[in-house]
Amino acid sequence: MKCPYCAEEIKDEAVICRYCHRELTGVRLSALEEKVKKRLDEFESGMLIVNKRIEFIESSLSSSLATSAPPRVATHPSRYVSLVALLTGSLAPLLSIYAYLFTDFLLLLLLPFLIWLGTGASLGFSERNRGVKDYLRLGLGVGLISFFGITSIVLRMVYGWSLNKIAEEFVAAIVIHPFATWSSGGWMPILLFVTPFFLVVLGGFVGEWLESLQPKGRRMNYPRELAEQIARLSPQRSSEMDLEKLSKVLASLAPLIAAVGGIVVPIMIAVLSRR
Repeated sequence: MKCPYCAEEIKDEAVICRYCHRELTGVRLSALEEKVKKRLDEFESGMLIVNKRIEFIESSLSSSLATSAPPRVATHPSRYVSLVALLTGSLAPLLSIYAYLFTDFLLLLLLPFLIWLGTGASLGFSERNRGVKDYLRLGLGVGLISFFGITSIVLRMVYGWSLNKIAEEFVAAIVIHPFATWSSGGWMPILLFVTPFFLVVLGGFVGEWLESLQPKGRRMNYPRELAEQIARLSPQRSSEMDLEKLSKVLASLAPLIAAVGGIVVPIMIAVLSRR
């Protein structure tokens, strides 16, 4: 390096110039300070570029999330909620019907309808198992158990059939001659399955709606899920469909269909079966 005072060539490690005998410590400190300032300026300019890129990514993500569908809640990992709901929705109505046959207390006969609705609503409020497929699976299970259970209780308590005879009749009804059995039984076998099935599904829709009304409630899942399923059935029109408008329509239409299947249809079947 050259001495800044006399411009003579000296060693880089020199502390005092060998020619002008001046101290070089202050010069070295000032040079080091300049290097540090230069590095800090480069670092600040680099941070400005990074901050601008982060702001751009955040704005892109916020705009895409605003236009995209809300995240769906996973419905598969937890089976305990569905299992408890299945047992409650199946066994509690059977106990209610069993108690009604002993007491003739009319409210016990109406209690199964409320239990089936509450069973579906429990899934609508749950963190998981919250979807149309879960409601349909639960309704199918509750409907089948309710059908076999209520039929067995009535045949046992009212008609005095033995358990072996009831089992033989079920096997004959399902395997050997199903059409003859159902035609002779009228609409009642269909009623015992259809009513709990649709009421459980209706309860799931109502549970989602009630949960969405809470201050920190989640948005309803079933309208969007049903709209996507309808769009998949017609792939040539899926790009043209407005899923938001279709979801709004299904938000009211789906519970109405479930209410018709779980309330109106059973009433009509009961009226027709008495004629």
